[in-house]
Amino acid sequence: METAPKTGCFPRFNPPARSGLRPRTLKEGRCAAERRYDRRQAVYICTKCNQPVPDPVKGKCPRGHLLTDHHLLGATREQPFGEAFLKTLGACVVFFLATAAVLALLKKPGSSAGYVLVAMIAIGILALFRGLKWKRQGGAVGRLVPRATGMAVACILAGGGLFALGIALGLIH
Repeated sequence: METAPKTGCFPRFNPPARSGLRPRTLKEGRCAAERRYDRRQAVYICTKCNQPVPDPVKGKCPRGHLLTDHHLLGATREQPFGEAFLKTLGACVVFFLATAAVLALLKKPGSSAGYVLVAMIAIGILALFRGLKWKRQGGAVGRLVPRATGMAVACILAGGGLFALGIALGLIH
């Protein structure tokens, strides 16, 4: 049983041509319902093989390498700069607030909050260097550069900004 090729939003409906023009095919124009479900699938990249992995199995590439990088603090999934920046900035602020809350409960405010911020800045610098390495390396890992750069800028900005705020308010000694 063969099915007819899909020509529009509704596979069995091909409207008649208006004003002598032939009906638009799927390649010429798509309806809003089809565009809504045509989202880019997340592509993982194996940093050891330097190959994209569209369908990872249990977080591994076909050769068995893990699809994670410790400098990116997670999976090596392709992300735009803005998305990586906002997610990392939120994570850094939440992590700092959680650390400050625990220190306040232990009656030691500001005793080691500065170290957490310095660690954030160091993580940002390491992510920036990893992104520069991938940019020079080229290939599929070059698609991870916006994510690494977004994470680096967010970590450095969050760490430096919160450190300056802590010093200005006298919370970090």
